[in-house]
Amino acid sequence: MRAELEVRTPPTHGAGHAWQAGPAVQTVPAAAARPTRVGYARCSIAQQELQSQLDALAEAGCEPIF
Repeated sequence: MRAELEVRTPPTHGAGHAWQAGPAVQTVPAAAARPTRVGYARCSIAQQELQSQLDALAEAGCEPIF
């Protein structure tokens, strides 16, 4: 998930460079956007079964699942 949130900085920006406006950001229309559902599954003891949790999260539309 960290890689998805990383903000890349062009080499022309940063310390010692004057600020310049970059290209316009393209937005997705609200009707086309869908919410992100993040799933989390875990087993705290050896007797617990992970696959049923993963199946339930996938059926609920979670992506990504951790």
